[in-house]
Amino acid sequence: MKYKVLALSGLLLGFAALSPAPINSPIAKAAESHHLHNHTEAELQDEQKYNGTQSVVGSVPQKTNDNGYAQAPVANDAEAAKNIADHQVLLSDPKAVSALKRASAEVKREQEGSGGFSIFGALLVFALGFGVFQGFRMVMEKVGPAPKRLK
Repeated sequence: MKYKVLALSGLLLGFAALSPAPINSPIAKAAESHHLHNHTEAELQDEQKYNGTQSVVGSVPQKTNDNGYAQAPVANDAEAAKNIADHQVLLSDPKAVSALKRASAEVKREQEGSGGFSIFGALLVFALGFGVFQGFRMVMEKVGPAPKRLK
């Protein structure tokens, strides 16, 4: 009986929530009473004279040098060798070399240690444990002794 009442009330609540209702709002009535009139070309020009857009003035290149100017494309191997030689200054700086070594070692540690325990593993262990507990409980209800009832 309880389930019939619950199902019937849920069904009625669904119908009530999805049924169309008249809108008695004063704003809606005011909007209906005002009809839009057609504008003349002169009125449209007067209303839209400030409706403009500004075109794009410029764009930022994808690759820039330290000074902000765009890098020239590498035309041949000699230019590529020159560009590499220009950046060799970093390799002669001991602080830069140690920072690069530390960063590469940290990346290597992160890649090696990524196989650790994750939240998904914890969720899986929890779900399996809960399933084992529920299964044990079901077996004990059928096989085990009946619990004592309090009167």
